[in-house]
Amino acid sequence: MIKGVRIVFLWAEVTGYVRGVLNALVEMGGVAIDVVHWDKLGVYSTQYQVGVSSSISFHGRSQTNPDKILKLLVDRQPSIIVVSGWMDKGYVWACRRYKKKFPNTKIVAGIDDQWS
Repeated sequence: MIKGVRIVFLWAEVTGYVRGVLNALVEMGGVAIDVVHWDKLGVYSTQYQVGVSSSISFHGRSQTNPDKILKLLVDRQPSIIVVSGWMDKGYVWACRRYKKKFPNTKIVAGIDDQWS
């Protein structure tokens, strides 16, 4: 069990297996999770519907901007920020500013792509 850990995911598209990871973290207990995710369907969209969760707070990217993302980070003060790569410049901007204020926060960049 993990106690008192807050994680913010700044993610591209939430898919079934990403949701599985989020649910597994919640099941460990003591973990609070916020997910900012791309919520507009596009050409490369998986069409996965995020749904509602009582233990995970989802925030649609279309409802945010870099300033709002930074405010979310400052309000939540996560132990870990997980970013799905660096293609969303708003995510990068918010992480850089947040890291200046809270240098001990771990920022993890992930790549949600097929290895070839």
